[in-house]
Amino acid sequence: MKSYQTLKKNLVKTKMQWWQKGMELKLWQIQSIVYENYPSLCDSSIIRTDNKEPEWKHYTRFALEILKVKGIVKKVNPTKRDGRWVKL
Repeated sequence: MKSYQTLKKNLVKTKMQWWQKGMELKLWQIQSIVYENYPSLCDSSIIRTDNKEPEWKHYTRFALEILKVKGIVKKVNPTKRDGRWVKL
């Protein structure tokens, strides 16, 4: 399993336990905390070809979407692309 896939699996499994309920975070803040907590799984040299972004950031967003479906997090403004999330 690739590092970014392991990262997604860990984020979903732990439900981002470092994130307190009711706390609103912007995507860049979430990614910064993820990087601090999982530096070995956040390999910025593995770049996506479609948008030139590190793969681990994409998989962090993927984990957020899975947690959203599970009712653990939600977008603050679902109709806007402002990157604001809140833990439920």
